[in-house]
Amino acid sequence: MSQLEPLVCVIVATYNWSSVLRYALASVKNQTIADFEVFVIGDGCTDDSAAVVESLHDPRFHWKNLPQNSGHQSAPNNAGLALARGEWIAYLGHDDLWMPNHLEVLLRAAQAERSDVVFSLAMVIGAPGCGGRRVFGAFAQDEYVRGAHLPPSALLHRRRLTKQPNPWPDYQSTSGSPETELLTRFYDDGARFTGVREVTVFKFPSSWRPMSYVHRSCAEQAAFFERMQREPDFLLRELTDATVAQELLLPHTTVAPPSQDDELQPGATIARFRHNRGLSAKIPEVGAAQFIPNKRMAQLIRELSREEMRRKQASRFTHFEIFYAHKGQYGGTGAHTRVLVPLGRWRRLRIRLEAASEGAPLRIDPCDEPALIEIAWLALRGDEGVVWSLRGEALARLRLAGDAVRLSSGRALRLQSVGDDPIIILPEGTETHPQLCLDCWIRINRDDPPG
Repeated sequence: MSQLEPLVCVIVATYNWSSVLRYALASVKNQTIADFEVFVIGDGCTDDSAAVVESLHDPRFHWKNLPQNSGHQSAPNNAGLALARGEWIAYLGHDDLWMPNHLEVLLRAAQAERSDVVFSLAMVIGAPGCGGRRVFGAFAQDEYVRGAHLPPSALLHRRRLTKQPNPWPDYQSTSGSPETELLTRFYDDGARFTGVREVTVFKFPSSWRPMSYVHRSCAEQAAFFERMQREPDFLLRELTDATVAQELLLPHTTVAPPSQDDELQPGATIARFRHNRGLSAKIPEVGAAQFIPNKRMAQLIRELSREEMRRKQASRFTHFEIFYAHKGQYGGTGAHTRVLVPLGRWRRLRIRLEAASEGAPLRIDPCDEPALIEIAWLALRGDEGVVWSLRGEALARLRLAGDAVRLSSGRALRLQSVGDDPIIILPEGTETHPQLCLDCWIRINRDDPPG
């Protein structure tokens, strides 16, 4: 090892995938700056990864193998940091590729902005046969958002940020990803972040490729690396493909991504990734190819879904409310109960009272819009049976208020709501308390009355 400190220390964590490691290291060797040192850290490798490093015949590349597999890049990265020298740290996934100007672009931005953490855009390639593309590392005004994910392969940071022992957290104690927790720690400690709006990384997520650590194919990386060397317009072609893929919403993978619940359970996200890669006892489930939205798009989809649900509810349901008087007044501090009632058909409602109505009778607001309302039976029922009830012509004893207009009484009370606040008042002296439930046969229809 040279006695002179390099400008950049590159850490490459790897596990038993020597065929793909070869292309990752070649993309480091092809960098436009040469002042770097590389530590390739095996996570308990048992294949010929060491021979791949030795075959480079480059004294800047060093090999170290951990005694046992830890299951995530955190342990190899910590081992690399313990050996690192120089001012800057960069990471490269063993199945990712750097553009030749990657380190040059990040270092130039770091020096211009006096930054502590610099990141570029990473083009994320969908699984074979899917055609999807994503770009990671994009933020408004290129300003990093606390808690956001950045691929380690797109990251450069000052070594002094990781001088404490084992700065990369154990994935089994981390909710979400360890790299996000590391970046959050940098952010909270006041590190200055700078984003570079330039694609310098190509990422091939092994978690999007079912059984990737079983098949250990390097065909994608070999093809991309060869095109990087041969095609002067390689990056332009890939940016065009990414634009088309995003416009067409082409899928990214055939395996399920981690759920929101996985993000909350320590270790669950990485455990799911390991399962998808074929590193667990069970074979990952493979289904139809699916598009994986970014967080902003996923949020918009959820908001649109909720809005569509509200729209459907508004078209098929109305709100039925019970108001309990408090000191003779409705509303204010008085309690009320609200349920959804389907429109257009007879429905029996059984609603447990939440309070007694004090100083005034129980009040019912059967809907919140203009509608025809028909009531065939209204009762209060306790554990021992019915304690009060009205049916047929006796329903005429109910007092109407608000927007309610009585149409007729007979087998059912028919009334019209001419606005959004029809009110039905139970007779004075009707007993109410929380041990009772309101029992009602009712039909509410927006349209003309049924024939």
